[in-house]
Order: sequence, then structure tokens, then C-alpha cells
Amino acid sequence: MRPSGASPLGWCSAAALVGASLVCVLPGRSLAQVEAPSGVIIGADPVRGREDTLETARGIAMGSGARATATGTSALAYNSSNLSLRRLYHVEAGFGYITGRNAFTIGSAVADSISNSLAAGFSFRGFFGNGRDYNGWDGRLGLGMALAPAISLGVGARFVRMTPRERDDNDTPIGEHASGFTLDASATLTPIEWLHISVLAYNLIDLDSALAPVQVGGSAGILVQEFGLALGFDVLVDISTFASPRVIGGFGAEYTAADIVPIRLGYRRDGGRNLHTLSLGAGYVDSKFELDFALRHDLRARRGPRQTELMLTVRYNVQ
Repeated sequence: MRPSGASPLGWCSAAALVGASLVCVLPGRSLAQVEAPSGVIIGADPVRGREDTLETARGIAMGSGARATATGTSALAYNSSNLSLRRLYHVEAGFGYITGRNAFTIGSAVADSISNSLAAGFSFRGFFGNGRDYNGWDGRLGLGMALAPAISLGVGARFVRMTPRERDDNDTPIGEHASGFTLDASATLTPIEWLHISVLAYNLIDLDSALAPVQVGGSAGILVQEFGLALGFDVLVDISTFASPRVIGGFGAEYTAADIVPIRLGYRRDGGRNLHTLSLGAGYVDSKFELDFALRHDLRARRGPRQTELMLTVRYNVQ
């Protein structure tokens, strides 16, 4: 798992560009962006689409409890500062399916924290099917660097294009959609080898879409690799989707039996959509290949139909 080789990209220049963009974005958020998104009735929260374009099988299986302990391609999706948490070089392919809706996801990702001191990753995913209100794709670049043994920072640059399946007579989109460039930022503190505390911010350039919500929050997790144990708790605040900020929180647990079979369980509570979701997963790990499977099911959904989602990923360890 420690190959030698050329740096995958010109990471340093990319990091400087993304970091400079982030500094400009934070103080300049306009008043229009803190108002309710288009279609939101003040004082009432209608059904909004779910952001499910940046998920991994491990993250799904651990509910809302995977962010502080995410590594590799999961760090690329949830917490770029953790890209430097472990030395690895992963290449991954994934497939997701929403049962009963004929909607599916296909994508791939690469995470490399060996070739350069600046860890990096890239992912691209497409979303298809008549059962989903939108189709499109999502591309993401993540960069992470350890500033000290106990502190790491990360940024993520994302370009998303999700178009609705239907339009009205004036060619106005009907349903959720998103298009444009946005940024994420994160920081992880590791005061003890097995304890990780992360501060997270997503979609700092507001695209005015529930598919790319502006969220801030934190995560705490325990990751003891010698015992194959991971526990985590996430709390996020969605400040752009609804008429007022809404909390998303939950927990997750992972245990790797015999060092080859990870078993995962998680729970997620979405305050904006009033969803209670249970998830579970399992996998297989060896020196070269990893296989992850996850299932997520809505136990209760007061607004909108309940949903069941499956995801399968296959990962290759380059060395």
C-alpha cells in the first residue's frame, strides 16, 4: 500500500487556487443566499429533494456517524481533511440503486495519500433512471494536508449538473435541480491517536438547491485500527434548504471481524424532512481488494414516501 510514483496532479497549485477561492467565498455570501430557496414558502417546509450525490457504501452503512473516521474514498466524499489520515492509494468503482423507483448511480473514485505530501482524490458519478426527479452528474476534487501530527486541513472543489426530468410550458425546470461550482472545507484534530474531531462546511458557494445544501457542523469519532473498531457521531445544520436552519444528526458503528469482514450499523435523523433512517452494511477486505455493501431504509417519513437504497463498491489497493 505504499507505491512509489509520480504525483497524480499538480496538487500544490490546485490547493492554492481552491484555498484562495474559499477565502473569497466565506465573507461574500449575499443576502439573497440566506433567504429561503426558490419555491420555499416562508413558515412552511415543503418536501425537498435529498442530497445523495456524495455518498459511499461505508458512509451509507454508518448512518450519520462516518465523517470524523472517514478515510480514503470516504474521506473524499465527507471530509477531505482526512485524506491524509492514512497512507493509501485506492481506486474504486461503485453502483447504487433506489428500490422501487428505477433510479441508479454509477461512478468511480481515486484517493492517493502516498505519491505526494498533499493527499488528493477525485470522483465522478452519474445519476440516471425514471424514478428520480433529476438526472445528471457530479465531479469532485479533494485535497488534504497534515499541518502537524494532530492537525489536518482539507478543501473540496465540486462541480455538479443535475437537470430535472420535467419542464413546464415556459421551459422552467420542475423539481429539484442544481448546476455550478461549489466548495467544501474541513479540519480534523487528533488529540489522541484514536480520537478524531472534525469541523465541517459543505457547499459554501450556495447553488440554491436542496441537492447541494449549505451545511455546517461537526463530527467526533473513535478509530482503533488494531481492534477493527470505529464509532462516530455527526451533527450538521442545513442553513439553505428550508425556511429556517434544520439539524441532521446520528451515529454509526463499525467492527471488522477477523480483520477481513467489516460489519456496520447506523442511524440518521433529518430534522428538515422529518426522516428517521436505519442503515447497515458489510464487506470484505484483503491486501489488494475491498468490497462494501450498504442498505439504507427510511423507518419513518412524515413528508414524502419512504425510500430504500442499496450501494455496492469494489476497491483496488494499488499497493
